Amino acid sequence: GRAAHLLLPSALVSSHFKQQHSACSFSRMPVYELLCLARPLLQKQAVQSMISKVGRMVYSQGGVITDVKSYGEQSLAYKIKGVQDKYDKAHIWQLDFAVTPKALDDIKAEMRNNEDVLRWAIVKRGLKPMASPRVLFHRLSPFANELRPPPRHGQETSV
Repeated sequence: GRAAHLLLPSALVSSHFKQQHSACSFSRMPVYELLCLARPLLQKQAVQSMISKVGRMVYSQGGVITDVKSYGEQSLAYKIKGVQDKYDKAHIWQLDFAVTPKALDDIKAEMRNNEDVLRWAIVKRGLKPMASPRVLFHRLSPFANELRPPPRHGQETSV
């Protein structure tokens, strides 16, 4: 199956995001790639909720999501033991984000403690120049309602 690629152009990035995050804060954040294999029997909403929770953790630490991909339910080369059973299929999704290394501890703890996660890996892609958020996650994406940057203090969110 093909990946549901959710990367959109910067012209669509909210002005709130551009105001809240300066170019300086991005330039020092390493870019990470999280790949997750989740239990195959999960409903679509449960997978979206899992992605959303990690996304909110990234945003709460002042990070930015640069890409979200869902590969859907895929057959695995061999069975993987989960907490409840052995699985030969998994929901596979990927989240690319820039965040400080200190913030990774919370994300790793969430992945370790979530019983719906069969396997996960975070790979550091290095310090990529992010002088401006040219291509970032946007509100038109299917995950946008869940992964919206938090509002600035004293500002209301628009629906």
